[in-house]
Amino acid sequence: MFKIGDKVKIFCKIPDYYNGWDNTWYSPRMDRYVDNGRVYTISTIEPQGTRFKEDGLYGWPPEALELVENYIEPTKEEKLMKKISKLYKKCPTTSHWDVSHV
Repeated sequence: MFKIGDKVKIFCKIPDYYNGWDNTWYSPRMDRYVDNGRVYTISTIEPQGTRFKEDGLYGWPPEALELVENYIEPTKEEKLMKKISKLYKKCPTTSHWDVSHV
């Protein structure tokens, strides 16, 4: 089904020990990975689950994964711009500040 190096997304939650998966779903922590838009690279495949290069904390059941075909890795500049835009969104805007005394 999948092979090491494949790019995948996590698209659904799977019941514990489903279809030969030798592991349990750890809610709510694993829930936050479902449909989060991130793409992961498969690093290992074992009965306890599929692990990722980017985050090897959990062993994911294959049925929860979706192959991402024709994935183009973002450039360093694109990754940096994404981080900056996330930081910018967290910053308060000046429209909320009272500057009438200036």
